[in-house]
Amino acid sequence: MTYNPLLVAWPYQEDVVASSRYSATKSDPSAYPDAHYRIISSHVNATHWEVASVCSGCSHWSEVPGEPVLSVPVGGSATLAWAASTRSIPNTASNTSATSYHNNGGFFLVDLGAARVDEEEWARLVAEV
Repeated sequence: MTYNPLLVAWPYQEDVVASSRYSATKSDPSAYPDAHYRIISSHVNATHWEVASVCSGCSHWSEVPGEPVLSVPVGGSATLAWAASTRSIPNTASNTSATSYHNNGGFFLVDLGAARVDEEEWARLVAEV
């Protein structure tokens, strides 16, 4: 997905590596310093892996520095996407490793209003992790 913050993740030994990326072209997305991920939980076994994370800086971004900021609509809905690749990550230990173009993907609509919690409740939930 071009012009959107990306979470790129992959398994590494018994953990999951999460990397914040951004790309304006259909090429290997570069590191995106404005979004930060905190992994809440992860699981890796012989057949699959999963990760749950909280992102700071993922709901607003600028396509070009100095240009107007785009943002996810508050209380509305947003189209999100997923992608997967069967190609290996060259250096799975590094969250800045090169990636290759994905060969699977799709889109889905999320009702952000249904997912809202008030700020105090969110702070309490995140602090418990």
